[in-house]
Amino acid sequence: MSDEVQPDADSSARKWWSDADDLNLLTQVSNDLPFNHAKNTAKAWDSVAAKLLQLPPFARSGLDEKMASTRFYHLLRAHKKFQESSKYLSGAAQDITGKIVLLH
Repeated sequence: MSDEVQPDADSSARKWWSDADDLNLLTQVSNDLPFNHAKNTAKAWDSVAAKLLQLPPFARSGLDEKMASTRFYHLLRAHKKFQESSKYLSGAAQDITGKIVLLH
């Protein structure tokens, strides 16, 4: 017998967001615009998280307003960085993904 403890599927939460989860988040944020709520921003992000958790294709569990807003702003920063670097590639072909469309 081995003394090692094997983690079960529920206890080992995924660290990485899938592209599908990112697209679901960006779509929901685009629909709800939680950053436009001056007074109840936390409640607005909580609503986004709750709606995402109700989606069958959304694979993450235990999502809360902090995780949703943090991931959104991470994607936004990465997109801004991409835009800054790609503005010097005039005439170069670029792949337009769903994330890029939703972040514009």
